[in-house]
Amino acid sequence: MTKSLNSKFDAYDDYDDPQYAATTALSEIRSQLHELTRSVENCQTEVFEVKQDMLSIKHEIDSVQFVKDEMDDIRDSIERLESEGERRKAKLLEQVKVACLGNTW
Repeated sequence: MTKSLNSKFDAYDDYDDPQYAATTALSEIRSQLHELTRSVENCQTEVFEVKQDMLSIKHEIDSVQFVKDEMDDIRDSIERLESEGERRKAKLLEQVKVACLGNTW
């Protein structure tokens, strides 16, 4: 873009009317500035959209992590309940054996 603009400015040196050359150069500068401004605005819009997407992704990750933590807690509770159930079952079997042995005498 700079080379193109510089070559255009060099071409203005060939103009006989310096006022016209200056006006034309300013017009070209305004045009380039307008184009750059639109480009920056588009970039800002894209950056904003990317930030929004990142926030959405972070929210989804947080939700997934919450569910994972809940599942881990439930899994731990199930393991404790199964272990407790096995202990109760073993204790109950022991009581039944004792009761059966007691009745056979």
